[in-house]
Amino acid sequence: SFGDPLLDEAIFKGASPGNITILTAATNSGKSTYVLNLIDSLLENNTPCMYISLEMGTIDTMDRLLAKRFGIENKELYNPENMDGLIAQVREEKENLSNRKNFFFCEATGVDMKKLRQLIREFKQKTKKDYCFIAIDLLSGMKDFMVGNNGASTASTIEVNMNRLEELAKEENVHILGVVQLNRESDNIKISHVEEIPKLRPTMSGIKNSSAFVEKATTTLACFRPKYYADRYCKSDPASETLEDIMEVQILKDRNAPAGRILKYVFDGKHFRLCPLVEEDKVDILKNLDIDY
Repeated sequence: SFGDPLLDEAIFKGASPGNITILTAATNSGKSTYVLNLIDSLLENNTPCMYISLEMGTIDTMDRLLAKRFGIENKELYNPENMDGLIAQVREEKENLSNRKNFFFCEATGVDMKKLRQLIREFKQKTKKDYCFIAIDLLSGMKDFMVGNNGASTASTIEVNMNRLEELAKEENVHILGVVQLNRESDNIKISHVEEIPKLRPTMSGIKNSSAFVEKATTTLACFRPKYYADRYCKSDPASETLEDIMEVQILKDRNAPAGRILKYVFDGKHFRLCPLVEEDKVDILKNLDIDY
C-alpha cells in the first residue's frame, strides 16, 4: 500500500516490490509535498520507508514534515513568541522519529547506485524486514545518473541507469519512487486567464528525457496545481481569486491499469498537507477501514 486511499485504489498493486514509480511536476508546484505526504502515510502505517533527499536539506525537509504533523504553519516554527512551547514539542517529535526503526532519512551528496544499494541493505538489516519503500528526490541528483562515459548521450546514460535501478529494485525487493523534472516548455506558453491553465498540464513528453526515464517505470504520475499558475500568470482574472487550490495527480502510465485517471487533493501549502478528495459514496467505506479521507 502507498497509504493513500486514492492512489491505492487507482494503482491496485500498490507500491509493489521490484517496481519503479516516476513522479514529475513543474518547479514549485508541490511534488516534494506530495512525496512527503506519502512518506508520512507510510510512517503511520509502520511501513519501512527511506526518504533520500538530493535536492532539499535536512532542516527544510524536517520543518515541512513537522508542520504537517503538528498542524502549524511552517513559519511558526521560527516565531520567537512560540519558541518555549515548540522547542520541547520538536525535541519530542525528533526523538519519536529517530526511534522509529522503520524510517530513515538521508541527505547526502555522492549517492550513486553502489551507495544506494548499501543504504538499502543497512536499512533492511536495521528493520529486519525484506521490503522497504524508497523515495529519491531528485533522481537526477544521483551521482553519475545523468553523466555518461566515453561520449555517451544523456538519454542513453539515463536509460542505462534506469535499467540498473530496476535491477536493484528487483534484487533488493524494494519499491522505488523517483522524482524527475519537467522541461521548461510550459514557460513558453503565455496565458492570462484561468480557463487557459489546462494548456499547462504536464504530459509524458514534457518530462526531461522522457523515454529514458519512463520506459522502465511501472507507473508514471504527474502533479498539477492550477492555483499555482493562476497566482503566477492570471492575477488580473477575477476567477483566480476564488479558484480552490486543488492538486491533481494524473496517472500518465501504469502497466496494470488504464492511464489518464486524475486523482484530486486539497492542497494546504501552509502546512504542507494534502487531503484526498473522495466521492461521497466511498466515505463510509474508508471510515470503516480507518483511512483518513
